[in-house]
Amino acid sequence: MSPNNAYDANYLRNYGILNIKSQLERIPGVAEVRIWGGGDYAMRIWIDPDRVAQRGLSAGEVVQAIREQNVQVAAGSSAPRR
Repeated sequence: MSPNNAYDANYLRNYGILNIKSQLERIPGVAEVRIWGGGDYAMRIWIDPDRVAQRGLSAGEVVQAIREQNVQVAAGSSAPRR
């Protein structure tokens, strides 16, 4: 739940996946954790091979640069429902 509806279901789902799910799955006796509601955050990047080549780069170098700069940042809070 989000106080004052500051965060939508997609945001809360992403937070749960990144910060809570794996910790709950490590608890002895917990077989599986499912997070319901919301959708997954995703980003698609379309590489124009001609423009990449004009800059003297390869698609692999672009992918590597994205991986190096990708940071998962935890934000928000989770609270039990009342």
